[in-house]
Amino acid sequence: MSLSCRHCDDAPCVKDCPVGCLYKDEETGLTLLEEERCVGCRRCARACPYDAQTFVTVNGRVRMKKCDGCVERIRNGLEPACVRACPVGALTLDLVP
Repeated sequence: MSLSCRHCDDAPCVKDCPVGCLYKDEETGLTLLEEERCVGCRRCARACPYDAQTFVTVNGRVRMKKCDGCVERIRNGLEPACVRACPVGALTLDLVP
């Protein structure tokens, strides 16, 4: 079972982020993060029904990390790395922007 971001259509983490560091990418439909804007309040984690966020300390500041769906690979017509690497084809990513 994948525990990474599900890139929800109506992402509750995006709505609950008080600083706007989470947003929906219009081109791909992925839920993306501007990590440098994150203040580490964890409101996104409380809102996420999948517990998909991870928090790390960077230079003394807590910041969120999450799957970006390999957005650059997708923009270049490639599959996300996890989908490509899955030996049994169990992972997929269906984008509907």
